[in-house]
Amino acid sequence: MPLRERLPIIPIPLRPEDPDVPLDLQELIDLAFENGRSGGIDDRAEPDPPLSQEDAAGADGLLRGRGLR
Repeated sequence: MPLRERLPIIPIPLRPEDPDVPLDLQELIDLAFENGRSGGIDDRAEPDPPLSQEDAAGADGLLRGRGLR
């Protein structure tokens, strides 16, 4: 899945008689990132391995939008 695309919402089955529950994977990752520890990741440093130019521009835009660059 390309880095700039939103992760999908997937159906999670429960009991056979219950409807599937939608799980928004992107929201889950976003919440984990916002509420979790970054483990000392420096958002200003370039990633290793490096991103493609297009992905790097997209990541930079996201980080700038969140005030992290």
